[in-house]
Amino acid sequence: MKRIWKHISILFLGFWLTGPLAAESLTATFSGLWEGNGVLTTAANKPQRRTRCQVEVVPEAGSETLHIAGVCAVAVRRSRFVLRITWLRGGRVVAGFRASGMEETVQYRGKQSGKTIELLSSTTQDFDGRAHLSRLVIAFTGKDSFAVDEWRQPEGHGADLHSLSLVFKKKDL
Repeated sequence: MKRIWKHISILFLGFWLTGPLAAESLTATFSGLWEGNGVLTTAANKPQRRTRCQVEVVPEAGSETLHIAGVCAVAVRRSRFVLRITWLRGGRVVAGFRASGMEETVQYRGKQSGKTIELLSSTTQDFDGRAHLSRLVIAFTGKDSFAVDEWRQPEGHGADLHSLSLVFKKKDL
């Protein structure tokens, strides 16, 4: 169960990194509630599972940082998480992520290029009994939507596993 929540928590990271760098634009674009639906794989030999998430985004005043809190569900299990994302100069992005059941905060580094962001975890995580790095690709797909895909890369050698595919939409109030 702990492994499932670590994996689900990763998916949220991608969502928050698709906006422009200006603080005012971050507020206008991301403030509020979002819903995501898609599939995830918890192990190489397991079938994909449907997942859904709800998150609230709150920009940090006077900066290019977002604070995100939310919950994801797979079947009857739920996981709460928090994420802090900061845009740096030159399109660079850094983030820290922690979810219920995780012992440590996962750190990410990456770059935004146009409407796409690619991030790589700077620490390994246990996935399917092996140490993996996480690679996220986030694509802005419309005014109020974006897509998140994740690949797990085994440390050392082995084939990448396309472990996550989600589409997020702004929640209507």
